[in-house]
Amino acid sequence: MPKPTMEKFKEGLEKVKFEKNQLRILLYHYCAPRQTRTATQIAEWVEYDGWRGVNPNYYNFCLNLAKAMDLNDPEKEADNFKLILESALPGPVDGLLKLVMCRELVGALDKLGWRMGRE
Repeated sequence: MPKPTMEKFKEGLEKVKFEKNQLRILLYHYCAPRQTRTATQIAEWVEYDGWRGVNPNYYNFCLNLAKAMDLNDPEKEADNFKLILESALPGPVDGLLKLVMCRELVGALDKLGWRMGRE
């Protein structure tokens, strides 16, 4: 299934209700160089005890965003964060998954005025 368009992401982001820390997680990920962070880096930023705290937050965000975007199968879109990620590949040195935000989501956040904090 192809990624939703930048415009579809923008519409969904305007409707979605952010739960605790989801906005912080998304902003930190978005502001990363090439919008790439590990779940461990994100967890440290929001002061979770390890990467496992990030997963349910990002899953719920993806699920709520998929619903706000009126996608056919929100649970499938939220699984493994495929809705918002371009890729999740292990780093060559540490083996941690590098979570790369998809360009359509980045473009939508840019259009919503988030660009000023981005590296």
